[in-house]
Amino acid sequence: IPRQNTKSTMASAAGLYMLDADGEPEPEVYVAAAARNQAGIVLGQARSMVSRSPLLLDRLVPHRYVIECPRNGGIMRSLSSDAALQHGLNPYANIIDELHAHRTADLYTALTTGTGAREQPFTLWISTAGVDGPGILSELHASMFDGPGELEERGALLVYRDRVNGALIWWYGAARDADIE
Repeated sequence: IPRQNTKSTMASAAGLYMLDADGEPEPEVYVAAAARNQAGIVLGQARSMVSRSPLLLDRLVPHRYVIECPRNGGIMRSLSSDAALQHGLNPYANIIDELHAHRTADLYTALTTGTGAREQPFTLWISTAGVDGPGILSELHASMFDGPGELEERGALLVYRDRVNGALIWWYGAARDADIE
């Protein structure tokens, strides 16, 4: 989705939902990006949503670097991009921002494989840039065309469903063979 089209705002709301309303005991919701300050944008917007809502303030406690949910023992926090430090986590939900900036799949892999103990884990990744060059976004984009799932074309929207691996990708953009002119 292009810049300034509420990707971070939507991801913030999704993170708060996973933290408080999805019914998971002790949910750990992590916000990650290639740079910690980028991950802080999503967490900051979530913190702002909580601070401005009397209903959410009754349920959640916003701090500078974490949002707590005392009712279920859950937390939402941003992470550094150092993948080696993230292998001991038990995420219920991952929000990975600006996936195009991740040149390797290390952080993505550390977070998504950490969800193994959860019954219904959730990973949301958002990005604005295309798939030029190496990186996990290029690999995920290629899997839409080469993977075992079903690809549905809806004009500027491609929907890829891989039910075996539990993947759903909504990709907005020009057709692969579109003339840039």
